[in-house]
Amino acid sequence: MSAEHEIALLVEHVSKSFPGVKALDDVHFELRKGEVHCLIGENGAGKSTFIKILGGIYQPDEGQIYIDGQSVTISNVSDAQKNGISIIHQELCLASNLTVADNIYLGREPLKPGSRMIDVKKKNKDTEALFEKLGIEQIDPADLVSALKTSKQQMVEIAKALSMKAKIIIMDEPSSSLTNNEVEHLFGFMKTLKEKNIPVIYISHRMDEVFEIGDRVTVFRDGAYIDTKEIAETSREELITMMVGRRTEEFFQDEEIGYTNEEVMRVTGLSRKNAFDDISFRVCKGEVLGFFGLTGAGRSETARAIFGIDKYEKGEIYIDGKKVLINSPKKAIRHGLALVPENRKEEGLILINHVKFNLTLTMLEEYIQHLTANKEVEKNIVDYYIEKLSIKAPDKTSLCVNMSGGNQQKVVLGKWLATAPKILILDEPTRGIDVGTKSEIYRIIRNLAKEGIAVILISSELPEIVNLSTRVIVMYEGRITADIKEKDEINQLNIMHYAIGGSRGANSSTGG
Repeated sequence: MSAEHEIALLVEHVSKSFPGVKALDDVHFELRKGEVHCLIGENGAGKSTFIKILGGIYQPDEGQIYIDGQSVTISNVSDAQKNGISIIHQELCLASNLTVADNIYLGREPLKPGSRMIDVKKKNKDTEALFEKLGIEQIDPADLVSALKTSKQQMVEIAKALSMKAKIIIMDEPSSSLTNNEVEHLFGFMKTLKEKNIPVIYISHRMDEVFEIGDRVTVFRDGAYIDTKEIAETSREELITMMVGRRTEEFFQDEEIGYTNEEVMRVTGLSRKNAFDDISFRVCKGEVLGFFGLTGAGRSETARAIFGIDKYEKGEIYIDGKKVLINSPKKAIRHGLALVPENRKEEGLILINHVKFNLTLTMLEEYIQHLTANKEVEKNIVDYYIEKLSIKAPDKTSLCVNMSGGNQQKVVLGKWLATAPKILILDEPTRGIDVGTKSEIYRIIRNLAKEGIAVILISSELPEIVNLSTRVIVMYEGRITADIKEKDEINQLNIMHYAIGGSRGANSSTGG
């Protein structure tokens, strides 16, 4: 093997399962010294699980990891560091109230000879020497981290990793919070790493970055390794096809949802700094309006603002043609909205309480008057939604924490359906749910649309969006890139094109 193709990291036959989900299935990955190797895939493709295994956060169920040709076992974060693996997470892990030098040598501070006192001068000098070696300029070791721009904080993270003799650097969406100029600065520094023969695994949803900085690219899909390509020998279209090329699940029903053109809600110019900008759309009675976007697109943030959880700075919301001010979930409910949140365990349920309590949590005013509960009304609500949604539990007093993820999700859904909403927002409604229960959730969504409820479906699973939606809105970096109305335009390749920043096509428009 030539020196330029010397292997720094080899992963073979690695698999990892969680209850009900196989996150990684027999994956392969090869990293050469001195290369930037991009790792791409849809949300849920297994990228995060993969880097957590390399970082010692998870342990694989099977498979082998080789570093510099030697088989290694990475049982914890310390093992990863000892083997020269360092991860620069999307959310930087720096102590903002400490100096740059403090952060780089945190826990490894040089001491004055014959003393237990930290040698501050040596720490700063060592940091300067490290920066000079790495070509890092305009960062003073004595500066507080909080005073640095995000791009320079990332330089500090990388320098910290290299000070611990990192042989492999993993960057997880490093440009998500950077300006264009800061991204260029980051890419320039990555070229310096390549010159020093230090390889980088670069995870990004931004296809332009993959082609600008990458040498090779590997695609994961549904927890499986798909292929590795030389950047110079592939195309944007080929990579998108590999990312979304799975066949549609058989449990989708092949039927059209007939919806009216009766507008229920219109959003115009909704904006919030650093979250979303100029969001405009309408949703009609009996419609399933799909929202798709990759990590950081702003879908959930938009939903939270519409529901009154987070404030928005500009824009208007109309319900049944009337302008409304929604500045709290309570007001949202009064206007006929309901939101099934992305994280059911933290935001949707009180897990240590029972099914009956959670199903009636939004309806306390209906059956509790003057501190007295109307048990008959309570019983009717609980019995109706247990039957309607086929919630499986030993009894009504079963604790939600002991239920399956699918049944927990049904309880959250029932809690909000009890408010008789006109507009139901579902944020990742099938995340962490087995295939059988997914099919039930799909049936429920279709039936709710047939009953005339306007459904807004936020999902990271393209087959769900394609097969359930009557219309699809695509977001990228906080903005709507397409509002796809024509059924033959609602396909995985087209949606993914817009999700990675592609321009609008002739048949797509926003705000319609």
